[in-house]
Amino acid sequence: MGRPKKGSLSSFSALLRQQIDKYRPNDIGKTGWSAKTISVELNFDTILKGESKPSISSIDKYLSKRGKLKRHNRHSELPSNTPIKAIYAHQLWQMDSEGVKKFAHVDWVAFINVRDISDKIYVMSYPCHLKTSSNHPKTSDYQAALRLSFMEWGMPLHLQTDHESAFFDNKTKSPFPTKLHLWLIGLNIELHFTPSGKPQKQGSVEKAHQTMHRQISCGRCFETEKELFDFTQQRRRRLNEDIPSTVTQNLPPLVAHPDARFSGRMYGLKEEKGIFDFVLVHNYLANGRWFRRVAANKTISIGGYLYHLTKAEPKWDLEIRFNRDLDGFDCFNADGLLIEHVQTQGLTFKELSGNLSEFIEWCKINNL
Repeated sequence: MGRPKKGSLSSFSALLRQQIDKYRPNDIGKTGWSAKTISVELNFDTILKGESKPSISSIDKYLSKRGKLKRHNRHSELPSNTPIKAIYAHQLWQMDSEGVKKFAHVDWVAFINVRDISDKIYVMSYPCHLKTSSNHPKTSDYQAALRLSFMEWGMPLHLQTDHESAFFDNKTKSPFPTKLHLWLIGLNIELHFTPSGKPQKQGSVEKAHQTMHRQISCGRCFETEKELFDFTQQRRRRLNEDIPSTVTQNLPPLVAHPDARFSGRMYGLKEEKGIFDFVLVHNYLANGRWFRRVAANKTISIGGYLYHLTKAEPKWDLEIRFNRDLDGFDCFNADGLLIEHVQTQGLTFKELSGNLSEFIEWCKINNL
């Protein structure tokens, strides 16, 4: 039958428990005073001389039971794709946004560059116009750069990026895929993230930043945004077709690799909705799980959308899984019991594809 439960540290003296409470009182958040620190202090405490002392894990359990430990959100990774080594054209592109620069008349600009890894093609250089120097390209800007790339080369199989917030939810330990990520999945393009702390893994597109900057910025003045865009594309084509490169046998990339003019995967703006496959999106989500803590107003946030839960209580820790049969999220409590199901928000083609109609109009205006 065993001994009856009396609570953590019940076998130790009340005086010892009082001393622990002194180090971590309710009204003072001494977060630096961990169980390890308290264990050391107890050994120096003359009041407790001669008494047996609890282990660090026992102190930790005692503090936890009394609500004196900070609760940490559980960590989970996105369903990941195994990194690949590109061996042919348009198998893998790298995409990255360069730092913000100021141009006379057109103001603040960040260039979004895309480069093919295998054949060193300058896939796209898209000048993204920003309101201030502290702004960053938005999801719609990256979609514009990619759509222009698809229109010219067809779609790639894989795309590699860093952990920019448009691609990766970097504000939580349990990230949900962004709209841009899910859009790429629906187009059957696998997204890969560079390992944290290894910027050299984006070396090819970083080199493109330097090259395109030298081609565009040196002593040039642009009167309009269109003039900057047109000149950027002219220099990019020159790099691909006319200027020799040491990484492509001292030939222009498209001269060294003429087959790289088309990826083999068709794309059209008006055909994008027909190409998009929600089965791929649902399959991806079904392989993930996410952890959320219920807010005081009984809501959780998934993918930037708030979900109100009627059966959960504030501060509950929930595990979220996608239910492809019901097109929604199943919410499980700490004991693994299903407590609620909520319908998805934002997982429609219109939401994920963003401003497709506006982009089509922009292309018409610019004769693209």
